[in-house]
Amino acid sequence: MIPSIVCEQLQRGLTEYLKTTFPISSEVFAGCIDRFLDARSMFKGPYVTLRMPFREAARENPWFEALELPFAPYLHQKRAFDRLAGEAPRSTLVATGTGSGKTECFLYPLLEHCWRHRGEKGIKALLIYPMNALATDQARRIAGLIYRNAKLKGNVVAGKYTGDSGPGASRGMGEQELITDREMLRQNPPDILLTNYKMLDYLLIRSDDFPLWSKNGPETLKYIVVDEFHTFDGAQGTDLACLLRRLKKRLEIPEGFLCCVGTSATLGDAQSQTEMVAFASEVFGEPFPEDAVIGEQRQTADEFLRGTEIQYTALPDKKALSEIANAMTSGSERDFIRLASLRWFGDATLGDDDNDARVRELMGERLRGHYFFHELLRALEGGASSYEELLAELSRRNRILDFYSKPDRHLLLLSLIGLVSYARILQVHVQIWFRELRRLLGKVDPEKPDLALSDDLTEGERGQYLPVVNCRDCGVTGWVSMMSDSFNTQIIDLRGFYEDFFSSSRHTAYFFPVSEKRAQEDPDRGGYLCPRCLKWNEAPVCSGCGNSKTVPVLLERPNAEGGEEKSTTYCPICGSRGGMTLIGAQNSTLISAGISELFASRFNDDKKLLAFSDSVQDASHRAGFFNARTWRFNLRLAIQQYLKTAGADKSISDFTTEFVEDWERRMTLEDFAATFIAPNMTWFRDFEHLLEHGKFPSASEQTDRLLQSIRSRMRLEALYEYGFNCRIGRTLEKSG
Repeated sequence: MIPSIVCEQLQRGLTEYLKTTFPISSEVFAGCIDRFLDARSMFKGPYVTLRMPFREAARENPWFEALELPFAPYLHQKRAFDRLAGEAPRSTLVATGTGSGKTECFLYPLLEHCWRHRGEKGIKALLIYPMNALATDQARRIAGLIYRNAKLKGNVVAGKYTGDSGPGASRGMGEQELITDREMLRQNPPDILLTNYKMLDYLLIRSDDFPLWSKNGPETLKYIVVDEFHTFDGAQGTDLACLLRRLKKRLEIPEGFLCCVGTSATLGDAQSQTEMVAFASEVFGEPFPEDAVIGEQRQTADEFLRGTEIQYTALPDKKALSEIANAMTSGSERDFIRLASLRWFGDATLGDDDNDARVRELMGERLRGHYFFHELLRALEGGASSYEELLAELSRRNRILDFYSKPDRHLLLLSLIGLVSYARILQVHVQIWFRELRRLLGKVDPEKPDLALSDDLTEGERGQYLPVVNCRDCGVTGWVSMMSDSFNTQIIDLRGFYEDFFSSSRHTAYFFPVSEKRAQEDPDRGGYLCPRCLKWNEAPVCSGCGNSKTVPVLLERPNAEGGEEKSTTYCPICGSRGGMTLIGAQNSTLISAGISELFASRFNDDKKLLAFSDSVQDASHRAGFFNARTWRFNLRLAIQQYLKTAGADKSISDFTTEFVEDWERRMTLEDFAATFIAPNMTWFRDFEHLLEHGKFPSASEQTDRLLQSIRSRMRLEALYEYGFNCRIGRTLEKSG
């Protein structure tokens, strides 16, 4: 992945998503979304961090007999081994960043302890995870370590006991799996048990699980490890503290005998460390001294660059940057690497070499030899910085940047960071933050009705704003409110407004800005909205406050006259029954659009995603929502790719048929089904078999029926895309 370029594509994609989702035809509101986005009201960042390598210790191994260290340990790993290995390990908090080898910090001492006490019955180490996914990932790593070590294999047993254990559970250890069969774990308790804190509660109270602890004496369990310890705050931390006390009481563990380990994200200042130590002592019920926290130690820029000579000083010129920009937007990753290496180092052959490892190594050497790379590292010095702040610091250090325009300086930085990402000599982290557009309001103004989030407005400013509606069919845009019998439209309580609006209240009133002439020509609907007190008037001068600078509008009250109740999606201008919507977008919608951009990028070769949610219910809902949305976005991408390569000048009938056949030829049947099956078709039994075993059952009529259903659905969706759905949402026609 080239994160600097992917981040640009993500921001541009979300911007285009908003513009195409809300097509504005009303002249007064023209450009309001652009102005809102240009004011950086939605996006924050990007922020870039170049993580320096960790400092290494000497390659020695005084800690372990059963394990050989295949690497020189980092300094923080050495400190962890010093504390956790041996017969008198000390409770420790490992607070280091991603990719720092946190797991090895506790896992190697833990495995060594179990090997030294091989043959002794009972659980010797308990590993607690906040999520099953983390436990499963760690289980594979532990299984591999034990399987490939002749001393550990057959002498150290590990098992995983979580809620996802079911049919097909493993009854023995393998290269990639631990024991997960519950009955087997009860009959022969493992040396190492992986679980989560909720399941630990069941393990302490269910009679069926009593045998799991039956082999444990007071001094059998030595290690308790809590992964991602910082996530156990609030009620979860209290639950965990109670569970650990119950466990120690149940097993009659002597005070001070346990070695407790918590892994955490990187901590900030000394105050944060002090607070974490106190928190750990409370949760584990064991003493943690001040020196129990092990943080990461990284090289400085000078240490990393020591011994390198400056060989390159030239920077890409304006023409070269324009070429690089074209490669970023319409080229492939290889096109970008070839062109960027040519413009930065005068050599395009790097991008023509098929040996990626050799290319990355050469790229790293050349980057180390470029003076601007040195300046970049010293400007960042391991910290995070926005592009604007970083460019300002680089400009202060290098006056040559004064000859570049702001967009060109931006491209200069993006291309260099892109080469660093490709070379993989440093960890490149790029973050971008965006806000959900909930409670988005528009200023009542005859000339410039700017959009703003309610949270960004003062109480006085909020009195000049109303929610904004847009029809995706005709594009008409206007303000909406609840109008009282005295014609007042000011909103005191936004929550109350939304409740009334979505229940199709008879007080719902739309105000569509028009010319004064149009307002006067339509006496039944024409009127004037006062931007000062938000009162609707029949005359140009406000009867409430005397303001003469009112906004000519057409008033529509679709439910005021009684009769058939019209929904909130009904457009009173064009009559569309599904076109009207409030301008705005919440997290789920924006994230789903962002996921599509990430997965469609040619600069993202590692298509993986983690999406976090505050609650299990939200996570369950969003998983289905993201799946449905991204499926449609990906299908549109597949349609467009076929159209560009072979789909031009065909009838719609031939196009929809050959589009499906083309994609089926490119993939195996399993990949074809997994890629294009609709979210509401995953109930097919043979698809469930595919998910579990990675292939279809042989000679199955159900498989043929499934594939035929997928083909039919793809043809139908392609027809919809160019038919009656072509103007609804972010379609191929609207997004170009």
